[in-house]
Amino acid sequence: MDRCWVYGLLVVGLVAGLSQSVWAEAVCYDAAGHFDNREGTLEVWFTPLAKDLYPTPRGDYEHVFSLFEMKVPGVWDMSCSWYARPTRKGLKVSMSSRKMKDGLIGLLSNTTPQDWKPGEKHHVAMTWKGREMKLFADGLCIAHRVQTIPFTGPLGDVQLVLGRLNRKSPVVLHAVRMSCVARSDEALKQAVPQGDLATTLLDVYDSVPDDPKSTHPQISSAMSSQPAGRLVEGARWNDKWQGILLDASLRSQ
Repeated sequence: MDRCWVYGLLVVGLVAGLSQSVWAEAVCYDAAGHFDNREGTLEVWFTPLAKDLYPTPRGDYEHVFSLFEMKVPGVWDMSCSWYARPTRKGLKVSMSSRKMKDGLIGLLSNTTPQDWKPGEKHHVAMTWKGREMKLFADGLCIAHRVQTIPFTGPLGDVQLVLGRLNRKSPVVLHAVRMSCVARSDEALKQAVPQGDLATTLLDVYDSVPDDPKSTHPQISSAMSSQPAGRLVEGARWNDKWQGILLDASLRSQ
């Protein structure tokens, strides 16, 4: 099996305010093909819309928004969210695998940007290779971890979600790219949503496809049985933001 991540991709959310806008809590790729979790990169271009990205948590933990989740149910999963704790605020990646001694693995950033504002466009990237994981924000490596053991390798159908089905995610996402290689620190400094030989999925949300309930990837793996993303919970596209809104409560913005 090819070591590339062979599967469809994630989708996005974009803000609105126009009468023809559409809202969604998440965009899903339900059967995105087989993949190898030993090496890869996931990148998301998005605009956060939460009124306060750095809230004072009302308890031990406060969820601000979910960016992505991908998983092989019962075997492996990875998710990224923006959160607030009394002593730390910003991006967090969680991974779990039934074959890893660590169980649930957190990649917590001590250097998350502290000057992001609602309505500004940003780029987040996650890379993994062997036992090494890295998290990037706008081209800068903000977190790094070496696992105790390598990931398992080829896995079955992966499910991908941008946003979260059971949480509000006040973000506007503009593009997603998956790669079968761990892109270098240098390459991620000037990353743009374009395809190359390492790209297994590229979805840019700059125009409404013929079917407004799905996306139309520019690149998708030939092994993916469902290459397009599925807009759920009444998701819609918005011309103003060139994308999809993931939080219906923001439709008046």
